[in-house]
Amino acid sequence: MNRSEVRYRAEITKAHDVITAVLRGEVKVDLEHHERRILQAALDTLCWVLLHPHNDRFEQGLQALLTAMQEAGYELQRVQ
Repeated sequence: MNRSEVRYRAEITKAHDVITAVLRGEVKVDLEHHERRILQAALDTLCWVLLHPHNDRFEQGLQALLTAMQEAGYELQRVQ
C-alpha cells in the first residue's frame, strides 16, 4: 500500500463494527480499563472517518488540538 491509498470502506466499517460489538459486550473479551479506553478512542476515530453524526468526540478533540496549536503560534499547512 503506497502513501496515497487508504483502506476500503468495507474494511473500515468492519473494524468499527467489531470494536462496537466488543465495547457493547456482544463479544466476550476480557479488557482492562485502559484497553477499553483505547478501543473507545479508536471507535471515535472510525466514527469520524465514516461520517457518523451520532459521535463527534474525535472531531471535538481534534478541533481543540488545532485551536491550541494555532493559539501557540503554529501555522498549520496542508501536507501532500
